[in-house]
Amino acid sequence: MNFIQKAISVWRQDNLLRKVVRNSGYLIAGNALSSMVQSILSGRLLGILGFGILGAAIEFATNVNRLLSFRMGEMVVKYMGQFIAEGRRDRAAAVFKAAVLLETLSSILAYLLIVLLSPLASAVILKDAALAPLISFYALAMLANFALESSTGFLQAADRFRSQALIGFLQSLLTAGLIIYAYVTKGDIWMVMGAYLAGKAFNGLGLAAYAFWRARQVFGPGWWRVSFSLLPPRREFWRFAWSANLSGTVTMITRDSESVWIAALAGPAAAGYYKTAKAIINLVTIPITPFITAAYPAINRSVAERAWARLRHLLKRLTVLSAAWTGTAALGLMILGHWLITTFYGADFAPAFPALLILLVGYGVANVFYWNRNLLLSFGLPDYPLKVTAFAGAAKLLLTFLLVPRFGYLMEAALLSAFFVVSIGLIARRGVKEIKKHPAQDETPPAAPPADAASAPPPLPDPGPARRAPRRFNHWDALALFTFLAFAALYFLGKLQGNYPLVVLTGDAGNIASYAAALDHPAWFAADPVLGDPANIGIYTTLHIPLIRGLARLTGDYGLAYALLVLPQTFLQLTGFYLLGRLLFHSRFWAYLLAWLTAMTVTSIGLGEIWGIWQDALPRVTFQSLLPFLLALVFVWKDSPRRWPWLMLLAGLLVYAHPISAPAWGLAVWLGLWPLAPRAWTWKRRLLVMLGLGLVFLLALAPFALNYLSYRGGDAAADYETVMTVLHTYWPENLLDVPAALGNFLWNATRSLLLPLALVGMIMGRLPKSLYRRMVFLWLAGLFIASVLLPFAERLIEARYHLLPLETELLRGIRYFVPLLLIFWLWPLAEWTSRPLSPRLRVGLMALGILLVGFWGATNRPAIGDMLDAAACLRRGRLVCAEPRPLDELLTSLQVQTRPGESVLFFNQEETHTSQTITVRYLALRPLAYTRRDVGLLGYGNRAALETWLETTRQVEALRTVTNEAERLAWLVELAQSLDADYLALDFAPASDALTGLPVILVMQNEGYTLLQLP
Repeated sequence: MNFIQKAISVWRQDNLLRKVVRNSGYLIAGNALSSMVQSILSGRLLGILGFGILGAAIEFATNVNRLLSFRMGEMVVKYMGQFIAEGRRDRAAAVFKAAVLLETLSSILAYLLIVLLSPLASAVILKDAALAPLISFYALAMLANFALESSTGFLQAADRFRSQALIGFLQSLLTAGLIIYAYVTKGDIWMVMGAYLAGKAFNGLGLAAYAFWRARQVFGPGWWRVSFSLLPPRREFWRFAWSANLSGTVTMITRDSESVWIAALAGPAAAGYYKTAKAIINLVTIPITPFITAAYPAINRSVAERAWARLRHLLKRLTVLSAAWTGTAALGLMILGHWLITTFYGADFAPAFPALLILLVGYGVANVFYWNRNLLLSFGLPDYPLKVTAFAGAAKLLLTFLLVPRFGYLMEAALLSAFFVVSIGLIARRGVKEIKKHPAQDETPPAAPPADAASAPPPLPDPGPARRAPRRFNHWDALALFTFLAFAALYFLGKLQGNYPLVVLTGDAGNIASYAAALDHPAWFAADPVLGDPANIGIYTTLHIPLIRGLARLTGDYGLAYALLVLPQTFLQLTGFYLLGRLLFHSRFWAYLLAWLTAMTVTSIGLGEIWGIWQDALPRVTFQSLLPFLLALVFVWKDSPRRWPWLMLLAGLLVYAHPISAPAWGLAVWLGLWPLAPRAWTWKRRLLVMLGLGLVFLLALAPFALNYLSYRGGDAAADYETVMTVLHTYWPENLLDVPAALGNFLWNATRSLLLPLALVGMIMGRLPKSLYRRMVFLWLAGLFIASVLLPFAERLIEARYHLLPLETELLRGIRYFVPLLLIFWLWPLAEWTSRPLSPRLRVGLMALGILLVGFWGATNRPAIGDMLDAAACLRRGRLVCAEPRPLDELLTSLQVQTRPGESVLFFNQEETHTSQTITVRYLALRPLAYTRRDVGLLGYGNRAALETWLETTRQVEALRTVTNEAERLAWLVELAQSLDADYLALDFAPASDALTGLPVILVMQNEGYTLLQLP
């Protein structure tokens, strides 16, 4: 059983974990809408200054309320939850009654204080005394939330998270709807503030009404008449209340008043940037914040019941869960954060991105150890978090006043992150120490509750000391992953040797990097006949574009940004096939060999296709690095039909990794699920389930498919003969000839022994008895149908009716026969070694497996030479060793000596060097007047433009045949002028006399390249 199965097993067995996650899920549903939609629309409507004023005003009023609040929710959860667990409902009712009365009184005082201080706050914080009524207006929310904390605590203690989430969700809909109305009608800040006020009022009154109704059911009629004498001991009760109030006050001043301090010290605009960064941070904190609410009752009950083993398991698993989410979300924001801010909020909000990166550190720690304070509250130690927060907060506040006026909102972000790391680290450490004081096992539960507690809800079941499961991830797995990571790092560095700091990419990679550059700098590429029209790029909607755009913000170079993807891509492919091999072969050794066997670089497939690791993160290679994880999930979930829709959904979403591969593998996985259906299912149920699974896949595929088909609607304007000429002449050989392409692949597979050895493995293995083999054969069948039969039928229909091809690429899915055939190389050997054999025979079989991998690696070598160069460079104490190249000087000259937007015609004397032309786009950031590499994008998205492209291509081809250098240069200048190019770049150095008489200015020339300026 592998890691994924272990995680599923833990999830099934841990009822407490599932309950906490379920309750958190309810709350997440209620928070998600309000956190992003409201923030984005408010920011776009009000602008950065108005957004900052709005945030500072709301935060000021909220913090005044917190100043007087006793955090009644925590008190209700602790004491009411404790009394309910003990069956003393009358005492629980007294706690809730006291909490409501105290909170009502504090809400009234808060409202009066906000109104009184609003003139001062508007002048000092908002820098505009006329905005005082705006603060007073929002203060009405304090009255509407007269019992918010008490009601929330009651619903948590009563395990009514779903109802709480429903009210929160309705509040979000109300607020979002009003903000959308304000956005559409171009309302002002008063309308937006009214939307927030309406949402707050609805939430507060709704929670109070529901809590009071539920209180009658839990405590009985007349619960509000219980005596205050039933409260906990006065000293203990008020000590907890004052401690919670002081803790909330300290937190409010040090952590939750950021917008107020920044607005006062650096201005509302800086507060707007900071508020934007925190709004994006919500993508990290949204799933974790409800965990704080949902986990506290469970932690408190475990402590009250002295269930120490249960408490340890809960904290450990919740920490792992939160760490996994936080790491993934943080990585996503590092890459896509700038794009999210500028796309959804607007370009004016871009300065919020550095603050976002800084805040990720602090909020990451806060996310992972979110249980820190609640744990100590459950142990009855509210003072320690208060002291730590107070001292750390005092230091932060002092530094805020000293540094923020000089260094601005970025310094405040750094101070907040440091505050989180220090304070939360100390509090979490103390909590762990408290747990260690108690035994590892659960202690004897308290005596049975009195008779009047018979109707009390039963406590959570105590799982007792967990039985240690067999280890499924051991040091051999760790060693395997370490070797994969080391290889991936060395392979990535090999890409940079002699190719740095300007990283030159291969053709397809260079095109994708160019698309990213054009989207980031549309004005600079206005003169580019292809990239100057965003509609031409719109058909290419894969995840690579936002990834490159995000990484380019960090690297400042689209070539290096793309190259960075090679390392995780290579590691994922090796790791994925290792996990898949463990499931197929039930052996770490054979899984390890499979990872390396399928990683070798195969270039003899035909159609310009490859398989294996590659030094550019091409979409097809990214897809193949994710594919084994999907296939592994098929094996893990093979006995869980309710999870099959997730498989088809994931298969459909992979279209955004590589659109060509997703349909083939969607069909393959879909067919592979057929033999997994339970035998008890009728044929009707089987067919209905398969139909539903297919529909799930199509729905996931639909957005991409609709976008793609929208471009096929323009084919009517294209000339049929021109398009077909281009496809037959300039696209990969046999791409439209399915039988020829398949025959070429089979010949190459036979000659390389890929197919013969796979057939031997199929015959020698126990074929009829293996469900896994049937699945793999159905995968092969699915690939054959989608990649061979469907394109073949399509070509016949299109030829018969004289139609332009709807698609041309599905045939390239034959590349996936390579890894499936390689699996059969090792499968019989893995089976034999699992049987009782003599040690010599087992070692011999293992040696044969190593020999097969060595043979395949020797005949299909990856970039070993580059890796050896990287190793030699590392021995010299350097990561990258590179010498300046002639091409670098050309690109640097274009960056420095030309202006953005000036067009370049790059002429390659050798046709095989045409990939160099697109470096002008993604490295020099200049538009190209023409490049042969545009045939792919135009062939997908704008076939009508192929006629002009073909005419220019034929002129360029004719120029390559001209042997007289002066004559060829004259024609090149004429062609460049006809294309409205401002510069002419050449991949050769003409003699000086060849330039005489031409209307050009020599800008740069070296032994390999020349740059000429045109009039």
